[in-house]
Amino acid sequence: MGRILKKLALSAIASALAMLGAPSAAQTGELTKADMKAAAEVAAAAEANDCPKVLKRGEPFVERRKGALPGELTAAFYEMFAYCHMEAKRSDKAYDVALRGTALAESSPRLWYFRLYAELDKKRWAELAATIEAMTQGHGAALNDLPMAVMWEILSAMKEAGAAEQRTRVLKLLASDFYAPAETFGSNDGFRTMYAEDRVAAGDMAAAGPVIASLDSPWGIAKASLDPRMRGYLSSTDLAAAATKKLARHREWVAREPDRLRPLIAAADNLRQLGRAKEALDLLRSAEPRLDKLTETEDSGQVNWWWNELALTYEVLNRPDEMIQAYRNGAKASEDGVPNVSQLINLALAQIRAGRPKDALATIATRDLAEQGASPYGRMLYRRARACALHLDGRGGEAKADVDYVVAHEKDAPVAVTELHLCLGDIEAAAASAIRRLENPEQRAEMLLQFSVFELAPPPLATDRNVRDREALKQRADVKAAIARAGGTRRFNVAET
Repeated sequence: MGRILKKLALSAIASALAMLGAPSAAQTGELTKADMKAAAEVAAAAEANDCPKVLKRGEPFVERRKGALPGELTAAFYEMFAYCHMEAKRSDKAYDVALRGTALAESSPRLWYFRLYAELDKKRWAELAATIEAMTQGHGAALNDLPMAVMWEILSAMKEAGAAEQRTRVLKLLASDFYAPAETFGSNDGFRTMYAEDRVAAGDMAAAGPVIASLDSPWGIAKASLDPRMRGYLSSTDLAAAATKKLARHREWVAREPDRLRPLIAAADNLRQLGRAKEALDLLRSAEPRLDKLTETEDSGQVNWWWNELALTYEVLNRPDEMIQAYRNGAKASEDGVPNVSQLINLALAQIRAGRPKDALATIATRDLAEQGASPYGRMLYRRARACALHLDGRGGEAKADVDYVVAHEKDAPVAVTELHLCLGDIEAAAASAIRRLENPEQRAEMLLQFSVFELAPPPLATDRNVRDREALKQRADVKAAIARAGGTRRFNVAET
């Protein structure tokens, strides 16, 4: 979240400078020339990123004269103070400032984000849940614009800490009509699925039922249909119809905001779900001439994911060379303003599926993500890719450390364990991993999805050994029995979810 906060703080500084020059700020009748000079000095220090001076000069000035300052300007200064305290690792002070700032009628989204971050940093779960609830009361835009990655981080941290009651409160809100995330054009289906799972696990079907019935994404519907406790509450299991509705919505967004990548990526994903990969490719490539001209407001931060979507589409079309080149181009693009991790890992895994382990090892060698530089999930995929590529390259003896790591950290990415054992040809270990996932209520749907039939799916790459071996795994008696105990697989009328 540090990169996000840095960006928000710079915006707060710009706001403060603009307000200082505005007539409304100078015509309050209560601000003296000395006040204006002091405020300008604080803002100049902020622009120079001189946090010690911002705090030394700014905090006494604002506390002394805040009654005379326009509310918007007071809020902008509070943003700067909160940012500076966070930079100095004084989250308690940042939190105090953020609390005062969010009490203002003119409080900005950034102050709410600082408040959330401080509560997450200090693991103040009850306060954090209360803050998110408060954001629905007149600050819904701030809540909807908050990067969804932050919400996932909050929910994951709450789960890890055992803050079940507070996590349920947050999930209930995220699954409600109060939350319409901008990233997904208003769809909160992922959170509705999580809240339904939470309530099903608690035996609260009265709360879970209506949420399950409201699911409208192919992924959410498919996942619920694989859970015997949930499938009876679904209003429909027609994934093709759900994807068609999503496609219409995303095409509308593409027409409304033609310079943006995010709606185009979403529409291409729906086309692939419907088995229309060639149309998805044409739609994606329509953006290619303008990639180098994108501004931040036109989704320049989505360029790496545009390449990722292009790569997925080339794979479906059985064009491995172009798939790999698309991932390679995506890996060159930045990811949230920092060196790319996601497409680097995806490139290595794609090279393995294409039967090119030496190329995968060369890709992996460009950056060492085994211990840091990636999320726990990312590290698991990185190590899985390296161990698999070494094995396929006839150097399996060098993979022991990575294999041991993946096995020891199964909770970070259970799928990586199953897939690695398949790559290594250890069908017994792969079966044991698959059965563990099928017996785990939180993991079984993902495993059942992998074993289910997607009627519109094209043949996989002939070089993808794991697909072949996964079919053999599915036919084992012990795995078959585990599948039956978990509720069984299904046939879906789409190519993917």
